[in-house]
Amino acid sequence: MGTRRESVQPSDFYRSDGWLKRGEHSFDALINENLTTTSQKYVSRVRKRIGSIVTRGNRVLDIGSGPIQYQEYLEISRGFEERICVDFSEVALEEALARLAEDGQQGVALCGDYLETDLSHFGGFDLIICINVLYHMPVSNQFAAVRKALSELSPEGRLVIVYSNPRSPFNLLLRSGSRVKRHLRSMRLIRANPAPTILFEPIPLSSWSSFQDEAKIAVSAWRTLPPRIEQFLARPKFLGETILNLCYLLERLPLWERLSSYVIITLTRK
Repeated sequence: MGTRRESVQPSDFYRSDGWLKRGEHSFDALINENLTTTSQKYVSRVRKRIGSIVTRGNRVLDIGSGPIQYQEYLEISRGFEERICVDFSEVALEEALARLAEDGQQGVALCGDYLETDLSHFGGFDLIICINVLYHMPVSNQFAAVRKALSELSPEGRLVIVYSNPRSPFNLLLRSGSRVKRHLRSMRLIRANPAPTILFEPIPLSSWSSFQDEAKIAVSAWRTLPPRIEQFLARPKFLGETILNLCYLLERLPLWERLSSYVIITLTRK
């Protein structure tokens, strides 16, 4: 069998290459996002779901903000007084502050590890967002980060997390394909993948019940397919748009989160 490459720590990746631009897009976007023209409408609509959960308040805390590289993520904090961005990368934070200023928003940047960042002087946050970040932490750190975030919410504030569903059939299919590719690479039948393997440790959705004494928990579908599968299906324009439009409709159905590759987990402080 092929050997698994060692995972790169997110802090190392995003301090070095992750947020560097390769043409119009960051390296992160090129390896993790579906950037096909056919998919733009669908991807924009699913991103906007995050901002529709809490639209107004005093402060937004953005854990692992990066450069706020997508317009839909920038719009999340328009109804708030300020947005506090925490990230490992100074380069990303400089871009995030510039984007917030251009949009007429007040921003604060804090460079470092969220778990080690003291935010007590800000008071409570009406909204804390963590978009595609948490599952890149070791599991023990994930639980610690969620508990820290819950303690930093204002009364009835909300923690909104975009998270990978490890038991989604589409994610299981993707992982099976990755194992086959590793085997083929070990036999030198296909080329090695130059993209780094970033630490990835999602926990089952059932594990989130461990926070039920501290918060009300709601899980909803965010994105049915992994971006790599979306990219493949989007190549024939008409068929791709039809499939993604169908996904968008299905994502509104109760229980569809069990099948979705990515979910929105909303924790409202009790």
